[in-house]
Amino acid sequence: MVVQLPAEVLGVAIWVLCYSTISLICSLLLVWLVWVHHEKSSYVALLAYFTFLSTAASIAQQIHTIVWWRDVKVEQYEYAIMNLGSPEIAIAGQSVGVDLVLFYIQFYAYNVESMLVFFWAGALTQSVFQYTDLEKFKSIRHRSNLIAKILAILVPVLFVSLLRLDSVQNSYAAFLVLANVTMVVSLTLGSTLLVVILVKYIYTRRRFLSWNICCPCSRNSQRGGHTTICSISQSNRCCNIYDRWLVVRFTIAFILLGVFQVATISTEVSQIQNGTKEMLGDEPNLSTSRATIDFVLFMPGVSTGLVVSN
Repeated sequence: MVVQLPAEVLGVAIWVLCYSTISLICSLLLVWLVWVHHEKSSYVALLAYFTFLSTAASIAQQIHTIVWWRDVKVEQYEYAIMNLGSPEIAIAGQSVGVDLVLFYIQFYAYNVESMLVFFWAGALTQSVFQYTDLEKFKSIRHRSNLIAKILAILVPVLFVSLLRLDSVQNSYAAFLVLANVTMVVSLTLGSTLLVVILVKYIYTRRRFLSWNICCPCSRNSQRGGHTTICSISQSNRCCNIYDRWLVVRFTIAFILLGVFQVATISTEVSQIQNGTKEMLGDEPNLSTSRATIDFVLFMPGVSTGLVVSN
């Protein structure tokens, strides 16, 4: 098999492919863990499924680009010239044919993941503020979580399908709104809920309280049941471990959500600016610098597997 990718860029491409493979393995391990622990329909499990799907599609696109890089770039250039001003280029770049199909698979998975993060943050907020302990919430909690998971899977299907309609593709504003509304709203609201949880954590710490039953303790029998007894040193040691881990996870999640939003918007703006006849030039850009950028841009999308597995 003859590889069309320039030899100077092959090292970068292989490094990105290895990074993507590690992320895919992490997603697969997480899938195995949730099945072993009988959590195959949990939010974590669903995130694992869709990060595996998006990473696998990205790897397929990378391999296709490595092997047929020159043909891909020529086809992309011809497609961009024939579709100047197309709003689809703003989100999919110059992807065409197999690459466009693989892009939409990844795009769909990203939207599902963003909605799952939002609904999961909502469920976590309910637990943190102990709404799930109220009788009226107990009766609807399971049903509402089931509906939320179904919506997270089906709503992106609807939006991606609408993006393929000619009437939508002929309207720049309608296309960009439909393409971004699910992810932007979900990630914004999800980030807001994570901030609320973080504020609750800080408030709890200031009052020397803990959210967790921290560690195994001795038990004394009483008339009403059992009372847990922990020494102060034991409690402080365990609570510090769990509380610090909670705040680290929430902070990392919030930062990554914000970075992902900024990166998505920046990429779209860049692709809109580069989608003109002047920027495209008179022939395909087959330079090594362009090829390097193409492969580096695969990295943010495949990083979701590493993030979820942590």
